[in-house]
Amino acid sequence: MKTFLLLITGIVLSVGIMAQQVDRDRVLVEIGTGTWCQFCPGAAMGADDLVENGCSVAVIEYHNGDIYVNAASTARNSYYGITSFPTAKFDGIVTVSGGSNTQSMYNTYLPKYQQRIAIPSSFTIDMEVNTSGLDYTVDVTLTKVADYTGTNLVFQLALTESHIEQSWQGQSELNFVERLMAPSASGTALDFSSSNTVSFQLNFTIDAGWDIEFCELAGFIQDNTSKEILQGALKVLATPEFSIDAEAFEIFDLPEEMCSGWIAPSVTIRSRGAETLTSLDVVYSVNGGEAQTYAWTGELDFLEKDSFVLPEIAYDVTETNTVTVTVTNPNGLEDDYPDNNTITAEVMEAETISPVSYLILRTDEKPQETTWDLKNSAGEVIYSGGPYTAPLTFIRDTFELYNTDCYVLTVYDAGGDGLCCGSGTGFVRLVSATNATIIYGMSFADEYVGEFNVFAPVGITDLSGTMNVEIYPNPVENQANIVLNLKSAAHTTLSVYDLVGKRVLTYSAEMLPAGASTLNLDASTLNKGIYILHITAGDATLTQKITVR
Repeated sequence: MKTFLLLITGIVLSVGIMAQQVDRDRVLVEIGTGTWCQFCPGAAMGADDLVENGCSVAVIEYHNGDIYVNAASTARNSYYGITSFPTAKFDGIVTVSGGSNTQSMYNTYLPKYQQRIAIPSSFTIDMEVNTSGLDYTVDVTLTKVADYTGTNLVFQLALTESHIEQSWQGQSELNFVERLMAPSASGTALDFSSSNTVSFQLNFTIDAGWDIEFCELAGFIQDNTSKEILQGALKVLATPEFSIDAEAFEIFDLPEEMCSGWIAPSVTIRSRGAETLTSLDVVYSVNGGEAQTYAWTGELDFLEKDSFVLPEIAYDVTETNTVTVTVTNPNGLEDDYPDNNTITAEVMEAETISPVSYLILRTDEKPQETTWDLKNSAGEVIYSGGPYTAPLTFIRDTFELYNTDCYVLTVYDAGGDGLCCGSGTGFVRLVSATNATIIYGMSFADEYVGEFNVFAPVGITDLSGTMNVEIYPNPVENQANIVLNLKSAAHTTLSVYDLVGKRVLTYSAEMLPAGASTLNLDASTLNKGIYILHITAGDATLTQKITVR
């Protein structure tokens, strides 16, 4: 009886061990595409957004009908029967056909990814890459960790290249372009009948023109009968040249122009060393001024990145403003390769405009996420708007800013995806009184910041207790009547300025008595447009906007 029980227990334990499926490492996203394809940008942006948002995907884009087509891409498109472009396949069996010329397919792709990443796998994949010049060897070890009944299995290995400069359909680059498959698009047949582990070696040679820093190897096990991909893995092609190497990779989210004298740069750092990067100091300054230091901690393996916002720093505004960021003391040690420790970015001084400007905002498909405010240099909110209710709708507002100052326009998106292009093609635009674009923003995350200067030729002062003014008609056609109601007699002067601060008319009424007086302003020589009327009565001044038509 004991022997029998031990035998049963052994069988149960054996079955239990074989039944332990593992998490899916990567969801394979394969896309049939082409640079000629009008709606393929949406698929490309959707794949990029999956990666940017931290989804565990391996993306392969098979080109058709352009210079990036090859035998493998043609074979894979044929394998899936793709005739309509773009078409995306998630793990070989979940299909999304169609795209967009301007909007990311991310919101459509994300549920497909979530559906597949939740399914455990009966296999694991291990790939070890070795290189000699342009020749590469990949040692592949596949392990079946749980039962799988299918037998028509293959292992596929695809090399992709990203950040290829290419102008196409409004886009500037291509990502995840399939460059080769080893040994071919037919893959390597697998047989687990005699062992739960299968090992083999694959060899290939890359083109000298490919940038290995942006090349990846996507390996996956596929059932050729059902076409389902059972497990995926991803490996970067590049190998570290140094033990400790921290890189200042990018400065981003800077205003296009600046005037406030304060800035909080967003930066990206990257580990390029063999050792995991766990700490470093970020030293940054503007225009060579006093530097600040930010202590970063985290965990970055080879080629992994981290992006963050540095604390705000003050600077003296110049015509050209240079932001300098340097990373030092990686892991408390000296950097083995200091040549990539420092990066700079230049931002021009903000444009100066006249007091009147116009905000034009087009909401995206989630208008309830959008708000904005306009602040002066003291941080006081002068204008604000949102949230909104109508999607894909134009919102217009007029800014009348009669104080010379630096103003900061900030657009907030509660959803963290800006105004374009995941949720429609929204944008924000600020135009001057001469219809020149001063600020324009579409793609951002949580917020977009634009800065601009206003020069007001005269300041507005509320002196209603000293004098009141009424202008009619306004808009003005040739002649305007100006009714001044003075609290006491005063020498009075009227001056008219255009929106660049040039005085175009002056009228002196000499001494006016207390009470109401009517003056006639001849505007027949003025061009159509907006002007600033400046009235001085003794020590009191008043500014009023007039329109000539």
